[in-house]
Amino acid sequence: MSKDLESAAGSARHIARWQKAQQLLLNGRSDQALLCYQDLTRQFPDTARLWYELGFAAGKQLEFALADEACQRAVALAAKNVSLLVLLGQQYHWLRRLDRARACFEQAVAAAPTIAMRRTALSPAVPGPERLPAPRQATPR
Repeated sequence: MSKDLESAAGSARHIARWQKAQQLLLNGRSDQALLCYQDLTRQFPDTARLWYELGFAAGKQLEFALADEACQRAVALAAKNVSLLVLLGQQYHWLRRLDRARACFEQAVAAAPTIAMRRTALSPAVPGPERLPAPRQATPR
């Protein structure tokens, strides 16, 4: 049986714990969120989004090895999830793991080229052509 919290295997109690971890993380209490995510990933190791959020919490706590490990697990589980792959690419970019960030973006594009290109273009962490300044016009002297 799959141990994926997003599937039917996740009970209302587990979903509530996940939401609590998300709230802790959003409220800047990444130390407490990290403990929740570690527990949830032990119980539901097949949930890519949990691993991504664990990596985010670990990064906030400057636990870079754990953040990297969690993101690697999330990438392995999110092989065709374009949105999550883009988020993971952004996370790797923040962690200064540019090689892995690029690999995530490439994997997202391979999975769904048009969707991935739109998502990365709209992403605040990755400048898209819409947000780049227009080239300056040469002014005659």
